Amino acid sequence: GCNTSQDCAHPGPAEAAWLSVTVLFLSTRGRSSFFSPVLPSVSVFPTAVLDALRSACGASEIAQATGTPFAPVGSEGIDVCDWLRATLLCPSNQREVVMHGHAPGSFTIVRHQLHLHGHSNMYTHRWVPLEQVFSEERQEVSDDLSPRSPRHQRINYCSVHLVAHSPAAVVARATVAGLVEILIGNASLRPAFKSRSPRPHRTGSNELSFSVFEEIDLVPPVTKSPFMQLSGLSMTAGFVGTPVVLARTRSLLAAITLPWCSALSQGGAAPVDGLQISNVTTIFELRTADGPGEIVGWQMLRHLPPPLKVASPASFAAGLLLRVRGKTGTSLP
Repeated sequence: GCNTSQDCAHPGPAEAAWLSVTVLFLSTRGRSSFFSPVLPSVSVFPTAVLDALRSACGASEIAQATGTPFAPVGSEGIDVCDWLRATLLCPSNQREVVMHGHAPGSFTIVRHQLHLHGHSNMYTHRWVPLEQVFSEERQEVSDDLSPRSPRHQRINYCSVHLVAHSPAAVVARATVAGLVEILIGNASLRPAFKSRSPRPHRTGSNELSFSVFEEIDLVPPVTKSPFMQLSGLSMTAGFVGTPVVLARTRSLLAAITLPWCSALSQGGAAPVDGLQISNVTTIFELRTADGPGEIVGWQMLRHLPPPLKVASPASFAAGLLLRVRGKTGTSLP
């Protein structure tokens, strides 16, 4: 599973709130789904985010509250606003919290009881989040046009990351063999609840469907225990305007920039052939000359963004990388 609370492409305040309560799941065979909203009993939000939700919360403005024009309307929209008023926007649930380095009043702690171990009867009757499964449109692609070779078809998926939320969701997922797939959806991820009523969810044109837009093969070296983890590069780190996906294997840390995703978020129209292709930049790589070892950890260092846009994530990305030297249990002879 993957929480989408950070590193998504430049979300607005209200949209950021929904990203923070959306959880993605990925099976080893590639089945993807998400639950929203999933809210811990105690959480901390920027006060500006809660203010944006409060000003937008209304049945006639629910699209703004969820940060997407594809938001549910009618009774389902009222459900979302009722949930907000019982959790994030309830005054008795909120308390100002002081965060080091920030002005007083910048953050609010939210403590609520609308969960399984609190008001369980109310929660199970109406507020259990619905699992929403991605309906994927798969296309058969010949081997000479795609890195999806028989080697990849036999390998399990291991990591998923939400790249962008609106106007359409963009999701990256990876296999342990080093193949990264970029999927694009027909709508944004939005909240939905299970209900004892017969009211349907996501029917007809509202069904959330995805298709593979791009495939990137990082071709990592073969190991006994292959591994890949995807994460995002925060927009506050300085790479303004273009989503960046970080891919980490046992021997490689790479940044995948998706400039076509920026064109999509800006509402531009262009033929697929005219979109700028994705770029892969190697941030760090273990080579044979470095001797046995592997990368076992990576943490991005957050800092103030530079005043200008930069052309490559390697020109500004700063982080802590943990490397183990010597022969490991995952190394092949």
